[in-house]
Amino acid sequence: MSKILSQSFRFDISTDEQFHALANAFTHALKAVEAQGYAAEYNGQTLHHPGQIGIKGTSGIGKSEFFNTVMGAFLPPDAQVSEKLQPSADQTRMVQVWKQWRVPGEQKEYRVEDLHAEAALIHMPEMHLPERDWAGVSIYEHVDERSNFCDMMLELHYEQDGRRTAKIRTTDAVAQDAEFSAGFLPLVRDITL
Repeated sequence: MSKILSQSFRFDISTDEQFHALANAFTHALKAVEAQGYAAEYNGQTLHHPGQIGIKGTSGIGKSEFFNTVMGAFLPPDAQVSEKLQPSADQTRMVQVWKQWRVPGEQKEYRVEDLHAEAALIHMPEMHLPERDWAGVSIYEHVDERSNFCDMMLELHYEQDGRRTAKIRTTDAVAQDAEFSAGFLPLVRDITL
């Protein structure tokens, strides 16, 4: 089902403090996206359709760091974490191909997938993310053509003056959710552009 991202918000995340302020406040936005997920019975199985977030930005801009920070603030300390890392093409850093967090006792799962890295490594079965068993949120880096299925898009980029900014676009349903409008937005008022 195609989604219309009709609401738009911009933030100045030039400093580490601003970056982390947005990431820590984003826990409320994550709850609003999670509320968009649902489960459906099909052919005797329960299929989970999680809330979906797309994220775009150049390599090394902080996409993985952002969601690692969000999940560190959002999830309990006993969350089970799995991830796959792969050296970048130029061997200068490790690329997070995917990362998965599961919350014991709550049957919730949150995952980040780098779609470009997964496509490049499709010939390596050990690099594939396991099937989804639980509801939660899926976050897609380099979302490209799948952006019209997302409940939210986060775009990180550098302005011409060198300032790093974040743009969030959401559906009306996410923007009107109390977690987003009354939880997230008031916390980021000082960095809103």
